[in-house]
Amino acid sequence: MAMEIESAGEKSTEKRENLGRAGKLIVIAGRSGSGKDYLMDLMLNCDTAREREVGRVVTCASRTPRNGEQHGVDYYFITQDELFALHEQGELVEEPVATGSSFKGTTKSELSRVLEGYNLVWRIDLSRAADVAGGDFFDRLFDKETAVVMRLSTVVILVDVDQETLIRRRQSRDGDLYDEKEYEERDRQELQILAEFGDKFNHTIENRDDETEQTKKMLEELLCSFLD
Repeated sequence: MAMEIESAGEKSTEKRENLGRAGKLIVIAGRSGSGKDYLMDLMLNCDTAREREVGRVVTCASRTPRNGEQHGVDYYFITQDELFALHEQGELVEEPVATGSSFKGTTKSELSRVLEGYNLVWRIDLSRAADVAGGDFFDRLFDKETAVVMRLSTVVILVDVDQETLIRRRQSRDGDLYDEKEYEERDRQELQILAEFGDKFNHTIENRDDETEQTKKMLEELLCSFLD
């Protein structure tokens, strides 16, 4: 029996069809204190996000739900053994991250929801965003064709803010635990990432305390442009 060989044209058609079915992965990243969570909440609660049923990437957490938290909405609540088993099986996109007494991690299957047509917002740190925007992040996770579709379906937004505002927010958030030397080292690392990969991010939004309405409007306009 003759072997059937898929032509380059057929592969190209399949790629276009997969891309046409895919949703969008909207990555929000920024320096510590820039307001990533705040901007993600603004985006998810705007009219366009509700109308287009935009959700967020739900990560796994090795702890029990807190008051008001829902499994599959806020986190996937699993045991620490289950989380590390997923890591050993190659199902996480990163090593489990320690957060206090528990660990967190994002699964490949969660990101793969984009391939099913879901539009998702993913809040991550700068180093991971640099890998997504300018590295081989998707190539390490998926086969070649899927990686191409994921890359073309992803946009990365950098949340920017001036240094004075960053320091004020960090001090307000951390209180007595604020560690200036720790942040100096973190700033050095984050500024180095921005110098190397800053031009790889698709959009930059300045998150000033006195311009909430303008920021919200800009986020909604960006979201509309991504989804149209």
